[in-house]
Amino acid sequence: MLLVIRTRGNPLRSLPSAAVLTSVLNCALIGFAIPFTGLGAMLGFVTPSATMIAFTLGVTTLYLLAAEVTKRVIGSAVGGANQAMLLR
Repeated sequence: MLLVIRTRGNPLRSLPSAAVLTSVLNCALIGFAIPFTGLGAMLGFVTPSATMIAFTLGVTTLYLLAAEVTKRVIGSAVGGANQAMLLR
């Protein structure tokens, strides 16, 4: 989500710095891996099934697409309002 909201433009065209990308990917990988480790068992996590992982990836993808569409709709509305104010 961070990589989608960090820029007004297309997140695939406006790449983040190496530090931001590395941090986000490391956090995502660690968060995904914890339920499969002994630490996850100590914390009471249950290993997710393949179906649950697929469902979570699908919902996350839809959420990111919705965020991108919303960002563009709001950005164009705000951009139009800002432009109208400049013309006054």
